Amino acid sequence: MTELVDKVKAHRPAGGHAACWLFGDTNEYPVPVGEQVPAIDWSRVTDVVHRRHRAIKQPDGTWVSCTAVDEIMHDCGMHDPARWAAHRLGQTTALAATAGHVAAGQGGPRRIDRGYLDAWSVQAVENVRVLDTTGISDHHAVIVDLSRRKLIEGLQRRTSKIADWSLVV
Repeated sequence: MTELVDKVKAHRPAGGHAACWLFGDTNEYPVPVGEQVPAIDWSRVTDVVHRRHRAIKQPDGTWVSCTAVDEIMHDCGMHDPARWAAHRLGQTTALAATAGHVAAGQGGPRRIDRGYLDAWSVQAVENVRVLDTTGISDHHAVIVDLSRRKLIEGLQRRTSKIADWSLVV
């Protein structure tokens, strides 16, 4: 993924710039800074295999959620459109849980389905919502609406790159 992100710096032959959009089931949790869904209490998770997939055992025997994908993407200058919508546009429901609504013993609903946009494209985000797909999938869909005008401005670099997202309080 980091190699794809690096392509954002490349120029296209027509003089425009590349964009990078990555979306999917990350199978990991976002860094909890600014999130709406509370952190998992791993001592209450009874699905041991699930815990092994999604948490890291600490030397003292406690468990901490895996957040590497989120940390890496933010370190590379990518932006989560749901965080943008929540913190810049006041759309706090953009940070709703996308999975874990059905599975017992896994810690409950979590926001593991996410997107990452480059620092120009994210400025085109107008709306982010989580679409309830109960009965169709065990994961809800993340819908991101973009402004065509702002996206074009970003692709042509007529807007400035925004600062990297801070993962500290």
